[in-house]
Amino acid sequence: MADTKKVTLKAFSIKNSHLTSNTTTYFSDIYTKFNNTLVKDRFMKLNTTDTNTDEDLLSNCELHNNGTNIFGTLFRIAHTGEISGITNALLDKKGFSYQDLANINTDFPAVYKMHYYFCMDGLHLVTNLPRNKTATMLQTYINYFLDISDFEITPMIISANQTQLCDLKSIKFQDPQVKNEGDEISKRSISLKNAAFSLIKDLFSDTTSLTEEELKRVISAVLTIKFKKPKKMSDEEYQSKFGAIMKPISDTDNISLIDRHGNKISGTDILVKKDVYVDTTETGLLVEPQLQQEMKKFLDTL
Repeated sequence: MADTKKVTLKAFSIKNSHLTSNTTTYFSDIYTKFNNTLVKDRFMKLNTTDTNTDEDLLSNCELHNNGTNIFGTLFRIAHTGEISGITNALLDKKGFSYQDLANINTDFPAVYKMHYYFCMDGLHLVTNLPRNKTATMLQTYINYFLDISDFEITPMIISANQTQLCDLKSIKFQDPQVKNEGDEISKRSISLKNAAFSLIKDLFSDTTSLTEEELKRVISAVLTIKFKKPKKMSDEEYQSKFGAIMKPISDTDNISLIDRHGNKISGTDILVKKDVYVDTTETGLLVEPQLQQEMKKFLDTL
């Protein structure tokens, strides 16, 4: 019996920020450009002035279901050579898989950072993007790849525990436990704590028993933002605005939504998502055709 791995799929709505039309052609534009380029044409450096910066790359893109959606793979790799950490044997190919990269690159552990999948049609996008990464990295790459700036994805939001979005009164951002240095969650936690500390340290100026560094280690920052739904705003528009609030946030477990009755809801509970179980290969990799099918099923429900 094949081993399985739990995969959390997240749902996003797609829109053109310059148009009011709901349906877009981004998925077909991505597929067309993919077929007209090689691996070496698709690198996006995270910082053009840093010679050692990581790079994002669309390594594979397939058209499915009679041309109604695409299934793609995005890699983040280390820049370890003149072009990248990928060998010339792959640079001139149309695409490659994780296993292709692992088999052909002798320095694979130093080159490979992460990879994830996405499935999209003209209205929605589904991805297994890791929880410590935001959708902005996917949005940025697609805009770069298509040489545009109007592709926009927003987390889809649902009501949780019978609570309507219009009943929510505030959102509270809590410091997560600091993890590995350099982790996106860690950076945001430290930034929030430092911002709070700069505002409140004068309150503790007479606390002679604690140094500034000791005080920083024992305080925790909480940011509370209050909001309300404008009377003339439709529920659909309000839901979209709420999704935009959640978009740049990676660790939604450390967000609390408070309704008018004081009830707390985890930020994770209002995101449209689905847990699926996907078979793995002998080397522990996800069986991609099965993942694509699970993503498509989820896409069809949105």
